[in-house]
Order: sequence, then C-alpha cells, then structure tokens
Amino acid sequence: MVTIAERITVNPAQCGVRPCIRGMRIRVSDVLDLLANGLSFEQILEELPDLEYQDIQSCLPYANHINSWSRYASGAVHSLPHPKALTVSFQDHPEAGSGPHDLGPLFDRFIRMMAG
Repeated sequence: MVTIAERITVNPAQCGVRPCIRGMRIRVSDVLDLLANGLSFEQILEELPDLEYQDIQSCLPYANHINSWSRYASGAVHSLPHPKALTVSFQDHPEAGSGPHDLGPLFDRFIRMMAG
C-alpha cells in the first residue's frame, strides 16, 4: 500500500488500484460522488461510519490535484503530476496525430521540476 496524499492510499490488490481512504475499501471517488450529489459531511459519515471527518476533508485537495490534468497542444497528450514525487505521467494518443511539438510543454515542466 502506498500513501499518495494525507489519508489517501493506493493498494494494487484493492479496488482496481483506485485511490482509497486509509487503506479501507472506500474509494476517494465514492466520497467525491456523495459530495457532488449534495450530501453534507455529516450525512456521508452516517452513510460510511468507518470514515472520519478528516478523511472527507482530505478528498478535496486530492480532487483539486486530479483536476490539474494538463492537455497539451493538439490535445493528443495528457499529463498528471504526482502529488508528492518529482514525476509526471503522461498518455499519448497516437490516433490523434501527435507530433514532436506536442510534448514540448511536458518536457519544459519536467525540466523546471528538476531545476527545483
């Protein structure tokens, strides 16, 4: 199990490698869906009694981080920075006809990360 943010964990053998709360089988996406559907923190705690108030709070900055997906140039390349590590993952969509200039901003970001 890997902790990727405060109270947010990923376990390759659990929940399809989706981020969960403190190693439990409660996915961050489930908590965010409940919030998006208008449930209050108190209602979520009633619905999922193993959660703590701080667990729900920890989902919000994580959601903001996930929302920071970057789309480069033609939209053929997407990237997602890791919340703690100096790394960025990216997915290239070759069917979209990406070219050498599509990755330029991603590599510029990587160079800035390495420079500190």
